[in-house]
Amino acid sequence: MEKHNANWIETHQRITQAVFKLWETTPLNRITIRAVCEEAHINRSTFYVHFDNIYSVTDEAVNAAHADLLDFCTRSAQNIKDP
Repeated sequence: MEKHNANWIETHQRITQAVFKLWETTPLNRITIRAVCEEAHINRSTFYVHFDNIYSVTDEAVNAAHADLLDFCTRSAQNIKDP
């Protein structure tokens, strides 16, 4: 996994939060990069440093949630086996 500085991580999170905030009121296929950039207070080029498109933002979030859930289940199963 790549190492990133705190500013990069904070920007990445702002973009993700902006997409999910917009998604509350707008269908995903109608959310524009421009709207995300305005919501996240970034330039369009900054968006593309972090993501390829809107769907890559949601894909990353879903994959991270899936990995967290799998990790939780694995740890829970180990606790059941080894009390």
